[in-house]
Amino acid sequence: MTNLARIERMDFVGPMHMGELAEVKGRILYTSSHSLEVQVIVTSEDIVQGTTRLISRARLWYVPRSLSNTEKIPPVPKMKYSNPEDEQRGRRAYEKQKADRMRKASEPCLTALLANGLGSMVMEANGEAEVLCMA
Repeated sequence: MTNLARIERMDFVGPMHMGELAEVKGRILYTSSHSLEVQVIVTSEDIVQGTTRLISRARLWYVPRSLSNTEKIPPVPKMKYSNPEDEQRGRRAYEKQKADRMRKASEPCLTALLANGLGSMVMEANGEAEVLCMA
């Protein structure tokens, strides 16, 4: 069992139309000791015309969960990479997202939002949300 921990990036490239067939492909890009990065690509096929188009792509981070102890994060088996460059690219992406996560966790606005829930957000008349920081 895994939990989605972070959406690193998600691009919606084009629409999918009624009657088209969706194909979702995923592949593991990197594994750390307790998480894994997955690339997901969604394409659509117009089965009448025989054409295929890219619909969306995403990079997602997952964390495994134990079925017997949901509080414990089990280790992820080390991935065997096809070349050292893939492992280095994955490690750089992992370190970047980890640093971003630590930086954001230390921001006062995010800390207040997490501590106080949606009560620290105010909806403006134009429908946009504004985060109110609590000092």
